[in-house]
Amino acid sequence: MKKNKITKDEKILNKGKLSAKKSGKAFKYGGYSATITIILIVAIIALNVIASVAENNGGWKLDLTKNKIYTLDELTIQSLQDLKKDIVIYSFQPAGSEEPLIVNLLDLYAAKTEHITIKQIDPVKNPSQMSQFNTDTKTVGEYSVVVTQADDVNEHFYVINLDEMTETDSDTSKNYFILQQRLTSAILYMNTDILPNVYFLTGHGEEVTTTAAATLFNRIELENYNVTTLDLKMSTTSIQKGDVLVVMNPTSDLTAEERELIIDFLEEHGKAVFFFNPDTSGNLSNFKAVLGYYQITVNSDIIMENDATRRDADNAFLIRPALTLHDITSPIRENGTSVYIKEACSISYAGKQDDYYSFDKLLSTSTQSISIPIAEYLNEQYKDKTYTQASSTVAAAYTKVDVNTAVEDNETRIVVIGSSDVAVGDDANNLGDMNLVRNSVNWVAGKQDQLFIAGVDITTDYLGISSYNTIVWLLIILIIAIPLVLIACGVTVWIRRKNL
Repeated sequence: MKKNKITKDEKILNKGKLSAKKSGKAFKYGGYSATITIILIVAIIALNVIASVAENNGGWKLDLTKNKIYTLDELTIQSLQDLKKDIVIYSFQPAGSEEPLIVNLLDLYAAKTEHITIKQIDPVKNPSQMSQFNTDTKTVGEYSVVVTQADDVNEHFYVINLDEMTETDSDTSKNYFILQQRLTSAILYMNTDILPNVYFLTGHGEEVTTTAAATLFNRIELENYNVTTLDLKMSTTSIQKGDVLVVMNPTSDLTAEERELIIDFLEEHGKAVFFFNPDTSGNLSNFKAVLGYYQITVNSDIIMENDATRRDADNAFLIRPALTLHDITSPIRENGTSVYIKEACSISYAGKQDDYYSFDKLLSTSTQSISIPIAEYLNEQYKDKTYTQASSTVAAAYTKVDVNTAVEDNETRIVVIGSSDVAVGDDANNLGDMNLVRNSVNWVAGKQDQLFIAGVDITTDYLGISSYNTIVWLLIILIIAIPLVLIACGVTVWIRRKNL
């Protein structure tokens, strides 16, 4: 049987068909690849446009930073939603040297409400616009932020300088960016035009003249209060409803007249914060009578903590108490910071607990702690005695609701803290202690929207590699292994595409 011979023309034709088949296959895969690439490009562009619109118009931003640097606190968001007045915020950022943390935070505020306008001003080119906000007590500088009312810029404004935007926790040495706290506080002030008075009582040896006290005054002023001292015996000024009275570790007693003035103030829905150290003199009977009127007792003792996890390693009288659930302490718990209180006396309550009277623990020691009578502490008898171990309350909040009035503010609010150390002592610069004091003042004043906005931890973390072998392996992986894997992947793709 004769075999069919393939002619030269047929070979050329078959070769052409094979080439066409390969070309068609390559075109098919190339077309798919091009189509997918185009779809991906369009999808990426669309996602970027949607994300930009959401960020610019709704303030939405996916914050992937470890410390949520670009996230607004719920209290801030609620405050912005409640904003009724138009606010202009001036940010004095040198051109080309802007601070991203400030710029991005201001953008988030503006995106959340139409009532806020941001004006970025170069202080080098426009120094007069910066100096117009200078006052006798504060000078505006580079990177300062000024919050103003849009219809009255030069009369109603609030200056936040660069050094007021950060805070250092002396306990952990961490730095916190707290501009959000300052901004929200300033905006709340602009929205109400009200600065309540905070009076620090004087005339009884109170701790109000030290450098630490001056720092405390400044911190409370930054919460939007007028802060001043008040001597009830000498001043013609009287404390009235809406004011806050602060008593900072008195060493001598009230007069009977002063005692009645303070009780009358508290009975008219007054607000007060008391700091008492263990009473070594035993002559504060009228001060204690003020609190006794509300069944609150500041005990004549000092608390010693025996639980090693709840105290300083070298000082059993420097306590790290537990923070109970309360409006004052819950934000501090959530932020993961600790409160330290040194040489504290205990506080107890013998009154009612119902819908109209409440006594809430703020700080409590462990069940291993002991209460030492102050006399036995002073003569060191406690070193040879055995005491019953039990938890003690070293800070508490009291509320009395007046059911006989229809006014909106019908509560007497009192905070009692068994040591002034948290406010003006060695531990006053611990973040937990600072926020305990600030929150206590804001809580008695009824400023629920200022109780606490967490600062952002901006402490620089460094990657420490102490092992030489670890460094060698990292270099091998980064310089040799990863590039070789990428080259191998590229060669594989090239070979496969060549054989299509």
